This record gives sequence, C-alpha cells and structure tokens, in this order.
Amino acid sequence: TAISCLCPCCACFAWLASLAVHLLKIPLNVIRFFIDLIPC
Repeated sequence: TAISCLCPCCACFAWLASLAVHLLKIPLNVIRFFIDLIPC
C-alpha cells in the first residue's frame, strides 16, 4: 500500500500487530480443540 511505502515503521507495526493477533488465537484454538474432544 501507499502508506507502507511512505512509512516503513507503520508496515512493521501492522505486521507485529497481526502476528500478536495470531499468537493470541493459537491458545484459543487449542482450548477449543480439547473442548471438542470431551464428549458431553
């Protein structure tokens, strides 16, 4: 995008933000996986 060309810092921050979101989603997916394994 034009913004990332003008400001590499912004692109780096956006990448870090998306990485953080993915790292937060991983434990939730693991917990959901184990909850699905429990027959109730």
